[in-house]
Amino acid sequence: MQTAACSAVVRSQADSRKSQESGAHGASPLFLPGASKLFDSQPNIEVLRKIISGGQTGADRAGLDFAIEAGLEHGGYVPRGRKAEDGRIDDRYRLVELPSGAYPARTKRNVAEGDGTVIFSLENELAGGSELTLSYAIRVGKPAVQISNAETQGAKEAFFKQVLRLRHFIEENGIKVLNVAGSRESEEPGVYAFTLRMLRQYWEDRSAPDGMREYFRSKDLV
Repeated sequence: MQTAACSAVVRSQADSRKSQESGAHGASPLFLPGASKLFDSQPNIEVLRKIISGGQTGADRAGLDFAIEAGLEHGGYVPRGRKAEDGRIDDRYRLVELPSGAYPARTKRNVAEGDGTVIFSLENELAGGSELTLSYAIRVGKPAVQISNAETQGAKEAFFKQVLRLRHFIEENGIKVLNVAGSRESEEPGVYAFTLRMLRQYWEDRSAPDGMREYFRSKDLV
């Protein structure tokens, strides 16, 4: 799958907001910010209520851990034996085993079960299971978006552009069940931290102004 196709994957109203974006990309080091203030009550009507994933290391696992932190429902489908690259997936995750032990079967099932899919990566180009996730979502007509750490480099506001992009994707597609997918930790070390940071920031800012300029002003970026 070509990088250009990955960048254009969101078949939703969220892409219509690109015309509002301006300025250079911004540096955003990988770190895990404190979660203490993320889960206070917010005034808006919530859309997102559940995170699902395939339980693999990296982006998948970060999605499940975020859901547990935030008090959201979580779930998803995994290969027979709760297989992942680091061994058997811990029973604390409420995941459903499929009859097949093959990864593609659970990848497709999670795309089908979610209202939309976000694919987290460190680089823009997708490969392996992430590429399959994207191509299958397009084939079955499910909303999908890639959020890449490469797009957060440059000016300091670049990370928050991606946070706002994720928020618009979720809200404008009315996503209640979000499938979190992306790279394994062994393929892109640091993708777990990036995914968790992005999801936490989205949750913290879900009631912030949704216009680019107003959002940046609320973050003291303009």
